[in-house]
Amino acid sequence: MGESALPMRRSGQKWVWDNLFRLAGHDLMFPGALGFRLERGYRYAEVERTMARVKTFRQNAREWARTARELEEMAEAAESKGHTVSARDFYYRASVYYGRAQWSINADTDEKRRLYDKCVSAFEGLIRQANGTIERLALDV
Repeated sequence: MGESALPMRRSGQKWVWDNLFRLAGHDLMFPGALGFRLERGYRYAEVERTMARVKTFRQNAREWARTARELEEMAEAAESKGHTVSARDFYYRASVYYGRAQWSINADTDEKRRLYDKCVSAFEGLIRQANGTIERLALDV
């Protein structure tokens, strides 16, 4: 078997990763991380609802983005009604979940960049609702 045969064989083996993902779920990459995620602002019910929709690792980004989008819509509705605390909470979680979605993409793609931009945009919504207690700084490198 030549060297070029190995990459071809490996490229068709995504089913192994998907089976591991089905067995371990969100603990596959970081066992026991759910507690840490809950401390960072994830909601248990949102994690369970999102992960119930994920059947393969490739679906991870799409489903976390879906959950983030739902929260972003709730944030916008709360913001339009002047419900600052609710809007701030929804924007924060949307940002965290968009971050989780873009993390799931292992290449520099347009989709990864779009999800990253959505993460930043949601956090900017949080900043708007923070009554001047949070300020965005950009570093020129």
